[in-house]
Amino acid sequence: MPARPEAGQASFWWQHPTRALGLRLHYRLDDNLTLLGLNALGLRLRHEVCDGWLLQGASVRHALERLGAANFDPELFPQYEAAILAAFNQQHPEQPPLVLRRRKGLLARLLSV
Repeated sequence: MPARPEAGQASFWWQHPTRALGLRLHYRLDDNLTLLGLNALGLRLRHEVCDGWLLQGASVRHALERLGAANFDPELFPQYEAAILAAFNQQHPEQPPLVLRRRKGLLARLLSV
């Protein structure tokens, strides 16, 4: 990913307020907001899930709403997907709000009962 978005592209950055954690997503400013790349700093994400989004031409919205599917942290570690989505929603009030559609592991099972 380039350091700065090129013409026709945008970048979303989330940073944890007190920990060394961050997530950057680069996307195209087309009708689909197509995901172009992502960098996770201090967050463990499954490469095969992220690579699948890129190969499928998924939208940044699709990836963010399913960020839990890419979470590779061990069970019972803090999960930041809700905070990341809230930041995107706050930075993009013109877009319909994102809703977390995929949680990780045990938490997903407990909340789906």
